[in-house]
Amino acid sequence: MTLQTFCPNCGAALVAAAEFCGSCGSRVSGGSPRVAGSFGQCPHCNATGQEGVFCRNCSRYMPDPTGTVEKVTFNRRFWGTYILEGILYVVTLVIGWYIWLIFTAPTSQSPAKHLLNVYIIDLEAGQTISTGRVWLREVLVKQILFDLIISTFTGGLGSLVDAVWVFFDRNRQSLHDKVVNTVVVYAPNGLPEALKRRDSP
Repeated sequence: MTLQTFCPNCGAALVAAAEFCGSCGSRVSGGSPRVAGSFGQCPHCNATGQEGVFCRNCSRYMPDPTGTVEKVTFNRRFWGTYILEGILYVVTLVIGWYIWLIFTAPTSQSPAKHLLNVYIIDLEAGQTISTGRVWLREVLVKQILFDLIISTFTGGLGSLVDAVWVFFDRNRQSLHDKVVNTVVVYAPNGLPEALKRRDSP
């Protein structure tokens, strides 16, 4: 698992073994460690016995130092990012969806995720994924691999299993999340700077 540390003053991600925060300049002495794979205790509500990256008690995304990022609800994940994505895909006559993705991918979102304040995070690093990985996840893996190739050979089951997998996964991952090692989070107030990769807008 990747060990990610954050500035206790401003919450910005720190470079390994940093003595000072590159964002606010505060002396950090190692910062506050956050392991982006598994926590024994939630840093937000102190509930113990945690597995995965979301607290079983408060549903907060545990690697987030601000405590404002949450586990995406079933409704927001299934109806929002699956059904809404499909509606947008049809309404924008397909090409409009891809044009929209050009603008949302740099913020680690698809068009529907952008409307719902939902972001795609690297499971190990605990930060947003790159623009290229958004295209890989949304187009190559989700649309081509699952919706086209696997579904063609399984009579549509590939897309269905991929979609309903979120109901059984502790990190609320779909199968295409598993393939690209990502997790989806809900940030109602916008994503904190500490969870954004350095080159993100």
